[in-house]
Amino acid sequence: MARELVESRRTQYTRRALRDALIELLADKPLARITVRELCERADVNRSTFYAHYPDLDSLLRDIEEDTIDWVNGTLQQLLERPDPDSVGRVIEHVCRYIADNRSHLRVLMSPQADLRFQQQLLGLIYGRIDLATQLQGTDPQEAEMRMHFAVSGSIGLLQHWLASEPTAPPRNRGPHHHHHGPARPLTPAARPSSGRTGVASPPAAYNAVQPAFGRQRGEPPMTNTNHAGAPAGSASDVTVQEPPSLRKSLKNRHIQLIALGGAIGTGLFYGSSESISLAGPAILLAYLIGGIAIFMIVRALSEMSVEDPKAGAFSYYATRYWSKRAGFVSGWNYWFNYILVSMVELSVVGSFVNYWFPNIPQWASAAFFLVVITAANLMGVSKFGEIEFWFAIIKIVAVLAMIVGGVAVIAFNLPTDSGIRASFANWFALDGGFLPNGVMQRTADGTWTGLLMALVVVMFSFGGTELIGVTAGETEDPRTTIPKATNGVIWRILVFYIVALGVIMAVVPWNMIDGESSPFVQIFDSIGVHVAAGILNFVCLTAVMSVYNSGLYANSRMLYSLARQGNAPAYLGRLNFHGVPVAAVLTSAAITVIAVVVVFVWPEFAFNYLMSIATISAIINWSMIMVTEMKFRRVVAAGGSPHDSALAGKSGREALDAIAFKLPAARVTPWVVLAFLAMIVVLMCFSASYRIAVVAGVIWLAVLLVAYQVTQRRR
Repeated sequence: MARELVESRRTQYTRRALRDALIELLADKPLARITVRELCERADVNRSTFYAHYPDLDSLLRDIEEDTIDWVNGTLQQLLERPDPDSVGRVIEHVCRYIADNRSHLRVLMSPQADLRFQQQLLGLIYGRIDLATQLQGTDPQEAEMRMHFAVSGSIGLLQHWLASEPTAPPRNRGPHHHHHGPARPLTPAARPSSGRTGVASPPAAYNAVQPAFGRQRGEPPMTNTNHAGAPAGSASDVTVQEPPSLRKSLKNRHIQLIALGGAIGTGLFYGSSESISLAGPAILLAYLIGGIAIFMIVRALSEMSVEDPKAGAFSYYATRYWSKRAGFVSGWNYWFNYILVSMVELSVVGSFVNYWFPNIPQWASAAFFLVVITAANLMGVSKFGEIEFWFAIIKIVAVLAMIVGGVAVIAFNLPTDSGIRASFANWFALDGGFLPNGVMQRTADGTWTGLLMALVVVMFSFGGTELIGVTAGETEDPRTTIPKATNGVIWRILVFYIVALGVIMAVVPWNMIDGESSPFVQIFDSIGVHVAAGILNFVCLTAVMSVYNSGLYANSRMLYSLARQGNAPAYLGRLNFHGVPVAAVLTSAAITVIAVVVVFVWPEFAFNYLMSIATISAIINWSMIMVTEMKFRRVVAAGGSPHDSALAGKSGREALDAIAFKLPAARVTPWVVLAFLAMIVVLMCFSASYRIAVVAGVIWLAVLLVAYQVTQRRR
């Protein structure tokens, strides 16, 4: 018995996965252009499993249609078993609510291009039930005619046009004991949906046309429907139809440009660059150039999808839509947890920067203060986030540019330095082994591996945050213009803010004197006697830490929102407030970050040795999935499955690929080259004691995500 129950649940789970996958594919292209292989990839099942349940795709579609008809029929039958004066109203209300709850697959089944036979069958069912309810209620011929008019001319319009506008549930039916008293709020022209077909009422209007008759006692005079463009305020049949809240496209071009720029500049540049310089010497410039090209291609791949299909959640949404639901789950939760851990570290050290000026303030108090402030700012709307991040980025940019200008001045005017070595770009080649002092890769006497390749590992992780460009696409005013500009700027940002900045530093301060005890940025000013640089840099790093948490909270809230919309997270995380902010997602991310920060203060060794190893490898996982998803995206586009609101809609094959607005360069080979490069980085991590644990943690972390996906799907 238990075995049969398990097999029954497994069958239900598999069939549900196949149905969901088919509905998702049908939203983009007709059944004739969908293959079994494509369906199985989307549903995460193999083809033999599919054929064990259905002989072909037509049978699967018929199964979906029959289930819909059976459910509607059975539910309406139950409603009519106890006839009462309000039975017709309950039928209409229940149909409307069923539409709202199942709009994703009904939008596909009721589209003008879908199977007309199914639509006629559903229409006939609703028609018959309303006819039966009318007979049971014993209404006069005038009322019966009005209700049948709704069934004939309103039902299909209700389904097609209401579904096209992302419906919420309709107004509740007012029974005999819930009459509408007093004036109703008028249906404003801005909120009144319009019908695209002559003689077919738009959904709310069609519902309102019959609502007054449903909500009165038998024997009361019928009300006249006045719900039209010129209806006066106070008509009894008027209702307010509120559009469901949506994300606001409030981020302007300047916001996106500075968010992208600030994302590439963090505390790693101000403090962490000393580690990479010690590994490779002046050759670190070459490491940043190589790593910069790789990260540029990753961001280009993400932006290619973001321009054509700008959505919140970015790579998680794209992985779900173009790869599989499992891939979207792994991508989204991996990125979310990564930023939780990054925020954990940044907030745990924010107190040290505050203590530079105010040593008596506890570090936990500083962390709590900035967490509350940044969380409150994120709840105010995306425009506030963009504005705050804009100014955080300005501060970091000014600091880097000031250092570059100061260093060039030292070199140009031959100013003396504390090291006694003349500042010159020749120092890259003249000191201690030349430009490549530790070679491509070599082992030191103590067993530590150094060299250009080992420096690449450190360099790559300093680029974390550049993918934030894609996350903002869903809330950008003009993504087709703004995203390409911001993305193309990634390469020159890397050139200026990493290569030029570090090049100037190593020209003024010999690379073998950069010991990591203080920031190279402080050393360059200390070397010429400007000792206030430490205080200035402390302020810059404080803003950089706040910028990281601000960006992390924004990205995490949108990722949870996207995961909820995909069905990969609890539904409450997908709700928006009036300002278009996913409040629950923001507060949930902030709450988990609080727990993570507490872990750092209580168990610092566990947090930094183990949790941060997951954050390290999760960046590689995320970048790799972006490249694979881009290849999947191109396959879907070539098959004619482009988004309906994209310029690629209706195109397929080479025509569709050529029409992509912001193409990844050499798209046939670039993803494979980048994936090979990232695989090399993982191999190099195994040679470093500090990074080796991250590789092991990455395998365990991926297994946890995959198991979590299976558990959540089985529960559903």
